Amino acid sequence: MFEPVEDVFGNPIVAGAPTCAQVFADRMRAAAEAEAAATATAGWPTAGFATAGFGTAGPEGAQPDTSLLSPPVQALLGAVPAVLAQQPVELPGPQALADTAALLTAVEQLHAAVLGRVADVDARKLHTLHGAPSTGSWIAQQQTSLDRGEVALAKRLAGLPLLQEAVRAGRLSVAVAEQVGKALAKLRRHVDRPGGLIDGQDGEEVLLGVIGHGVPDLICQALGGLADDDPRLSDVLTRLADIVESATCQLARLEAGFVLLAQQLEPHALPDALKMLIDACLPNELEKRAAARQPRLHPPAQCRRIRLAHHPR
Repeated sequence: MFEPVEDVFGNPIVAGAPTCAQVFADRMRAAAEAEAAATATAGWPTAGFATAGFGTAGPEGAQPDTSLLSPPVQALLGAVPAVLAQQPVELPGPQALADTAALLTAVEQLHAAVLGRVADVDARKLHTLHGAPSTGSWIAQQQTSLDRGEVALAKRLAGLPLLQEAVRAGRLSVAVAEQVGKALAKLRRHVDRPGGLIDGQDGEEVLLGVIGHGVPDLICQALGGLADDDPRLSDVLTRLADIVESATCQLARLEAGFVLLAQQLEPHALPDALKMLIDACLPNELEKRAAARQPRLHPPAQCRRIRLAHHPR
């Protein structure tokens, strides 16, 4: 027999009996297995999803119509319960680590896929099928974590193919792509204008300065400085030179330069770097904003009248 001992609350327990953590893990596993079994029977995940109007816009208690889903989406959702039922602590260390890395990559890829689907909903106004007046309001009905910034990015990506491809290929996270998309949106109305000027300056000179010099300077700073013969610097300079000299429009070249920069910098350093490049593109706009922030001073004669009003002789 096991000798009884006391727990931290003074209650007698049996040495060698399952710990609280083990009991909790067993219960969680049983609950997950029960959910997976229920899902397999119903042919649909029973919790954790608010899927494109299924179960959210229909009558209360109505079962979602899986026939509307494409086979790839059905297969994806069918695999989710099995993943949720796993207990990572029971896997060998290398396998648990490999699984986690794969899931992180899959999350980013799925996030990119969702943005593409949201862009389609917006372009074809599919939200009206559920009576929603806009894509944003329809997204809100789905009770998802997708925020307005990501919805805006989904709409922008259709016009930014290089950024879209970088996200779909996993070279950029959605959060980083959102920063790049916002930066390009600020430049869009100033580029590709008649005469080729950017904010009153020669457009080609601006692109050479910003993409050909500004981007490599920022990359070098981020990497702590690079020697002139460093192969990383040579590769970056070659790619940037190709971008500057390409026959594409100004916005496309800025997009390519910003995507390359975003791939080289740590995410926390990107917002300041993009702001510097935007200011370099738009010095006149920067000067206007600076002037607008200056306190408005009274002209001398008016100042004298104000002083006299407060201090009559």
